Amino acid sequence: MGRSRLKFTVICSAFLLAGSGFLRGGVIINTFGAGHSFENVWTAACGSCGGAGDAAEFTPTASGNVGTIDLVLGQAGTGTTATLVLANDNSGSPGTAIETYSVVGLTASPAVITLTSSLQPSLSAGTDYWLELFPTDNATSIDWYLNNQGAMEVDHATGTTAFNVYPATWTINSAGPMPALDILTPQGVPEPAATMPTCLALGMGVGFACLRRR
Repeated sequence: MGRSRLKFTVICSAFLLAGSGFLRGGVIINTFGAGHSFENVWTAACGSCGGAGDAAEFTPTASGNVGTIDLVLGQAGTGTTATLVLANDNSGSPGTAIETYSVVGLTASPAVITLTSSLQPSLSAGTDYWLELFPTDNATSIDWYLNNQGAMEVDHATGTTAFNVYPATWTINSAGPMPALDILTPQGVPEPAATMPTCLALGMGVGFACLRRR
């Protein structure tokens, strides 16, 4: 009985220590419907228009470090690459860049694109930020698909820039529906609380084993 209790304690301690320094991935913002569904309506970033970018202002519903960004894009020109910029807000206009992401593999059919953050910047709930989408050349135009949940932008902006040179010169437009997107925190091993069911199951197993020995 004593040895069984010792084994149980050691195993549970190992689970708790393994989970103690990590957080589970969480949702910073999500405008997708169930199963990453979205509206078959889009806004556009237009390469043939001289490098016209498109930007949506949003407010996180939870604080956290950026792990991944999912959004729905479709190819409207012949190019297959784009650039996404996560930026601060500057009094209702896109401000300084926080992180820049390269988008590759655009297809004519809309697809959910997942971008992984290298810097993992921290975003704060209730603070406004911008996502800016740019074509990389005049052969690239991008359809940016909107959400089907009724989520609205704080503001919308269109901008012009020399290709691959940021920031852009922005014009603020009326707010419209938010793009379909989510921003998630990095994934980690389970927190300590998540290990408790495992420990309880192990404890029950030890208890049954001891009863059988008796």
